[in-house]
Amino acid sequence: MKILLCLPALLFLVSIVSAAPANQQQRLPANLPAIVQEAIDRNNKDCEADEKPVYQRGFLTIRDINGDGKPDYILDYDHFLCGERGGMFCGTGGCQTEIFASEEEKGYVQVWDKLARKVTFLTLNKRPAMRIDIHGTLCGRNGSERCTLTLYWNGSTFHPAN
Repeated sequence: MKILLCLPALLFLVSIVSAAPANQQQRLPANLPAIVQEAIDRNNKDCEADEKPVYQRGFLTIRDINGDGKPDYILDYDHFLCGERGGMFCGTGGCQTEIFASEEEKGYVQVWDKLARKVTFLTLNKRPAMRIDIHGTLCGRNGSERCTLTLYWNGSTFHPAN
């Protein structure tokens, strides 16, 4: 008897869980810079013919990362699916992350195209910077050990030198 009473509640919960991915999809703007759209299109090709690329909320972030007042673009492939398949662009070093910054002469430049566990944008010594958590082996450590790289904006790219 108790099972029959719980069945409607269970079915309701299953319907919410199965509907969650559709509610978390992100619509991409139509007017992305060409270099950003090309990167997305290139990775969309990794989906099988019967799989549609799905962009979850958090896939595309638009914000000024280099202090010039113009929008910059961050693609986080932790939030990218081919159909229902996720994690294609992720590994022990994090997920593929592509970052594009506005640059006065070139329009937009790609300043990061590697795996990252976490990317944080901040200002250090009055300069735009990004702090990236990466695989420990890139710092000469065990892969599971913490490794953080700090890069500073030099006017045309992010560079390790302060």
